[in-house]
Amino acid sequence: MNKNLFKFFVSTFTIGICCAGRIPSQVNDGIILSETFESTTIPTSPTTRTTWPATTLRPKECPFFEDNPYGVLCFYWGGQCYCYAKTSSTDWDGAKEFCRTGNMTLLNVETEEEDYTIFINGKYNPGLYYVDYWTAGRYSQEGKNQWEWASTQPYIPMNYTHWYEGGPTSSEPGSCVNFRFSYTDFYQWGWSDYPCSNYAGAICESDSVI
Repeated sequence: MNKNLFKFFVSTFTIGICCAGRIPSQVNDGIILSETFESTTIPTSPTTRTTWPATTLRPKECPFFEDNPYGVLCFYWGGQCYCYAKTSSTDWDGAKEFCRTGNMTLLNVETEEEDYTIFINGKYNPGLYYVDYWTAGRYSQEGKNQWEWASTQPYIPMNYTHWYEGGPTSSEPGSCVNFRFSYTDFYQWGWSDYPCSNYAGAICESDSVI
C-alpha cells in the first residue's frame, strides 16, 4: 500500500483505544475517555444453548496498527486476536486492505461459539454497538453461486451461518456480510447482507498470537 493510501485509511478510522482492563466510552478532539470494565462473565444464553466463557482483553498480544493515532480495540479468544475498527468511509475492499496493515484478515465466523463471542464483545463495549462492520463474508464473484469467506484464497464456503430473519436478501455478486451489534439478544440478532460498495467499519482477526 502506498503511503498516501495508508494515510487515507488511517484518517477515516475513528476507533477506540485498546487498553488492558479498560473500554472506550468517548472520543473528544482526539482524546480517549475511558472507564473501567470489570465484567468477567457473559450473560447466560437460553437453556437450550451452551454458555461460553467470556473473553479477556490482552492487547499486548494483539497486532499493532502502525501510525494509527487512536489504536484499535482488540480481544483475545481461542488463541486468536479480534480487532474492531470503526469508520464511515471504507468499502469492503478497503476494510480488507485495512486489516492487512495489521497483518490480520477480515473476520471469518466458522462456529456458533465464535459468533457468540464476537457478538458479546460488540454488544457490551460502548462505542462498538450500533456501528456497521464488514466481515470476510461475500457472495462468490467467480460463478460458484455461494456465500463464502473471502479473506484469503482458497475461499471457504460458509458452513455455519446466522442470517437475520429473512436473510440474506440479495444472494448475488457484489453482496457482502455486515454485522451491526445492538442490545438485542444473540438469538434474535443476525447477519445482514449489504452491497460491498457501502461504507462500514471492519472486524479483523489474526491467525494466532503468542
